[in-house]
Amino acid sequence: MSVQKWHLVSEKGLPKDGTWCFLVWKSAKDEYEWTVGGYNEAEKYFYANLGLGGMIVDADEVVAWAELFKDETFTAE
Repeated sequence: MSVQKWHLVSEKGLPKDGTWCFLVWKSAKDEYEWTVGGYNEAEKYFYANLGLGGMIVDADEVVAWAELFKDETFTAE
């Protein structure tokens, strides 16, 4: 799987409320991290619960996003 269409928050803004996305943010260690999560517009964060107790990422920390099942390409080798 590869993501072909990243949306930079600085250019495109944030996704619509409830949109599930791949998201990239810069951590406190100044490293880029990624996860899959849904956007909550009212709370201004992305939420992810992948069976590990869940987590949230503040929208202010996100640098790029791609809509899940729309902006990626699946290929088999």
